[in-house]
Amino acid sequence: STLSLLLLLVGVAGFVGTTLIGGFLKQHMYRTLVTIPLVMAIIAGG
Repeated sequence: STLSLLLLLVGVAGFVGTTLIGGFLKQHMYRTLVTIPLVMAIIAGG
């Protein structure tokens, strides 16, 4: 059904996102810890 497909896509996207951000964090930990809150603040303020 459509709901099952959507849930599957959300799960796959979450897994891929976690995998990508994990590799990025290993390489650029400090920059990531500064950048992510700044981006979130810009999104919330804008």
